[in-house]
Amino acid sequence: MSDATKAQSTPTTPSNQNGPKTVKKPIWKKWWFWVIVVVALFIIIGSSGESNKEAEQPVKVPNVVGMPLDDAEEALKEAGFSKVTAKSASGSTAYDGTVKEQDPAADHSAEKKTSITLTVQTESDKRKEEREQAQKQAQEASTLAKNVEGMEALEAIDKLKEAGVMGTLAAFNDTEMDVDRLKLDKEEGVDWLVTSAKVSSGKVNLIINTVVCQMLVSGPGYEKGSSPRIG
Repeated sequence: MSDATKAQSTPTTPSNQNGPKTVKKPIWKKWWFWVIVVVALFIIIGSSGESNKEAEQPVKVPNVVGMPLDDAEEALKEAGFSKVTAKSASGSTAYDGTVKEQDPAADHSAEKKTSITLTVQTESDKRKEEREQAQKQAQEASTLAKNVEGMEALEAIDKLKEAGVMGTLAAFNDTEMDVDRLKLDKEEGVDWLVTSAKVSSGKVNLIINTVVCQMLVSGPGYEKGSSPRIG
């Protein structure tokens, strides 16, 4: 076989004109990838630290006493306090009503993570308090009514007003009376005494008479300041 024939029959191997094929490294094996990761972590950790410092920074607790519960909770959350507990006077969980007390107190400095406790007056608490107050006032009025009978009218009126239980004022003959008239009479030497003190709706209603008239009504033996005898 001639050389020309051999050359034609021998297969030729294509040459790699571009050189050896380069394999790309995964991105996580590149040095700059880890630089970016480290920098990102520093930023995240730094931001977290700043947030924690801000949360631990004490701030003043707003005054929410007297507010409806919903408004009070909203005011506290706006100030950064998210942990708010509301309870009634009896200690049960409250869902509505008016805030009567708060702990910590208003203007007290506290961290935002501090739990705020609100004592709320519910409608049932309010009604109970009103009943108790009315009973207390009625008892006080009853005691004062006994004490002021036979007392000088102006002195009795002062005591009843101080206790908040002064009711109506009338003379024994239904003559219209007032404090100014009593003061004027006293300046002229006319003294008025309480001849009757009756309790009505928690108030003490007074009937008064002059000392002279009372002596005529009560008869011999009557002394100023003693308990009068009517009729």
